[in-house]
Amino acid sequence: MQLYIIGNGFDRAHKMPTSYGDFHKYMQKANSELASYMDEYYGDVCGVDLWADLENLLGALSVKQIYEYEQQEARSEEYDDLGKEYNMQTDRVEYKCQTIKDRLPDIFKEWIESIQIATTKRMKLPSDALYYTFNYTRTLEDLYHIPSDNIWHIHGSISDPIFGHGNVQRPRYNAPEEMKWILTDNTEEAVGTLSESLYKDVRGIIKRNSSRFNILQDVSQIHIKGHSLNKIDQPYLEEIFKNVSSSCIWNVTYHEPEESKKFRRILQKIGVRSVHIHVMKA
Repeated sequence: MQLYIIGNGFDRAHKMPTSYGDFHKYMQKANSELASYMDEYYGDVCGVDLWADLENLLGALSVKQIYEYEQQEARSEEYDDLGKEYNMQTDRVEYKCQTIKDRLPDIFKEWIESIQIATTKRMKLPSDALYYTFNYTRTLEDLYHIPSDNIWHIHGSISDPIFGHGNVQRPRYNAPEEMKWILTDNTEEAVGTLSESLYKDVRGIIKRNSSRFNILQDVSQIHIKGHSLNKIDQPYLEEIFKNVSSSCIWNVTYHEPEESKKFRRILQKIGVRSVHIHVMKA
């Protein structure tokens, strides 16, 4: 039996606009306010390219960094006294966190629903293999006509996407005395609640879908296509490894040259023997 593990690179290889950069463009048109807050809190505050690694960065919120960012923003404007500055900063954080919490999941679902399925096949895929896909789209069903019974949308599909980060730690900050006047419990709660609302319980998904892993004992070939083997998804690979034959061959395709050694290293870390890893250019 063969198992195909499908990532977003699979849809992108079909010229479908499914990158987080594409999501950003959609969000800017659909809700520019939300896009602005996302850029501020997950881009400017974290000092990284948010849209290159969105889900992992959703768990990187820092209460300290957000306060310092808003403090700088507030002090760039003129206020009659510190009380007004304090109220403005507190209101900003709570409002922005609430806006992201309320609107991000809806905008994400709307974006997924707007993506058009490709019309041209890029590869040959056997209809009798198992397909565990991290994608929300129906490319396998609608373009390749893979039977639905052979497909598991690990993080849900268009109608019920599971979206978020894997950081179980609630963001907190033990503020120094000189900042306690402005770092209120309510504001820290707003940041923590936002982070918790965007948490993706990977271990829970694995536990609830144990039957998906228990049937893998006869899998002799695994093909990983378009997946970056990112940290948040590695528990799935670990669970698959536990359930397939010890002699199972893991075939993984890469896009960038530096990914070849990286993918081999990740698979070896979860227990796959080097002799059973085949890495090839996509």
